[in-house]
Amino acid sequence: MSNAIQKYYDPETGKTIVYADIEEVSVVPRDELEQWREAKKRKEASERGPIRYYVNCYHDKVAELNDLLDVNELGALMKLLPYLRMNTGGQLYSGKERMTTKLAAKAIGKSERQTIRLINRMVEVGVMSKEREGRTVVYCVNEEYHSIGKYVRDTFYTKLYQVKTRTDIAKISIQTAGILYKMLPFFNYAHYYLSINPEETDEMKITHMSHRQFADLVNVDRDLVNKAMKELISHGFIMSLQSYGGQLYRINPDVMFRKKVDYDELTEFVRMQFEQAKRGVSQTQVDIEDLPF
Repeated sequence: MSNAIQKYYDPETGKTIVYADIEEVSVVPRDELEQWREAKKRKEASERGPIRYYVNCYHDKVAELNDLLDVNELGALMKLLPYLRMNTGGQLYSGKERMTTKLAAKAIGKSERQTIRLINRMVEVGVMSKEREGRTVVYCVNEEYHSIGKYVRDTFYTKLYQVKTRTDIAKISIQTAGILYKMLPFFNYAHYYLSINPEETDEMKITHMSHRQFADLVNVDRDLVNKAMKELISHGFIMSLQSYGGQLYRINPDVMFRKKVDYDELTEFVRMQFEQAKRGVSQTQVDIEDLPF
């Protein structure tokens, strides 16, 4: 211990008194120290690499669309969201081009005729709109539902990272993409589990949700959800964990994220799990009792 700091135990109060030379030592309240640590984490996160762009997905509007659109229509929307461009009022871009029907069809993985039908339905319910750019029809997403670069609604939301979603969502079926969209409000804020109480931060109080419970909650056939879960696990969107004979699901934090800062010990551990699964170092199904959190 530095000579500038001396400790003394007071047996009457049961407290340890610290004596320090004010010329050499600064005293910082615990809450201020915690704020400093969080600011340091944010700074370190920003220095690790380029900005990670994400789409804000507002939970109340996601729930609204769950009742209005079918799985294929939601899947089409999910496949288009990674193409939102920052600060354009909801415009969709493929590279430097505005999203046309032809480009939208390529992103969705359907014919132009099917794409028009899917988008017309989304326009009908208000989540998308059409514009004319010369002789070409181009598309936008209503920022009340999904925005990028700004928050337009004071409500719970999930961040949908664009890089992972854009590169890998083309590999999954449109129905599976629709199931993934339906999951947006149901992943736990702090621990990334599919759960009935996604705002709970105490892991011991999380009420985990099985794929059957999820299917019933969002009104989708159980067999379809089971098939989608397997596809999402295969492509690294979610992970299946075993606990007391039951099955838990965890989202990849590079797909969906809800915290203010994208770095902490648990988040890095979960990312490591997904990276190991991708490389085949570990199974996607592991025993939850072996985890350090």
